[in-house]
Amino acid sequence: MNMAQLSNPTLEVRNLERWLGEGDGRTHILRGLNFSLERGKTYSVTGPSGCGKSTLLYLLGLLDTPDRGEIILDGRRVDNASEAERTRLRGEIIGFVFQFHFLLVEFTALENVMLPMLKLKRWSEQECRQRALRLLNDVGLGAKTQRMANQLSGGGATKGCCGQSSGQ
Repeated sequence: MNMAQLSNPTLEVRNLERWLGEGDGRTHILRGLNFSLERGKTYSVTGPSGCGKSTLLYLLGLLDTPDRGEIILDGRRVDNASEAERTRLRGEIIGFVFQFHFLLVEFTALENVMLPMLKLKRWSEQECRQRALRLLNDVGLGAKTQRMANQLSGGGATKGCCGQSSGQ
């Protein structure tokens, strides 16, 4: 990484807009949203139910396309990329962890994290295992690597990011 990359945002959003629904039910969810995120920093998206958090994350994860505006990843506009390119970026660059429904229940937490890396065939199985263990530790799941996906909480009885119990 050169010094220019360090001073530039990793992700930039310019005048992002998204409408949902049709006809009289059409709602302007995101209105002229602008921000930039720098590599190596941690950010969170917060707000009341229905304010557009999930819509924003789907746009940033390239799972949906904005009605207006730009999403720029490492200096390159990606909101208008082809579906094949969006799929490649999701597989190689964008990490996206869903809270519900998207883990393969027949695999452990560790195996679920390792699978996309193994599919890329860039690292040995041992390197994938080490990377996956590091990622699981980073998100507070280091002690649950061998739990089956259906044995992991959706968030109701786990420790929150600030160490406060958020459930039972």
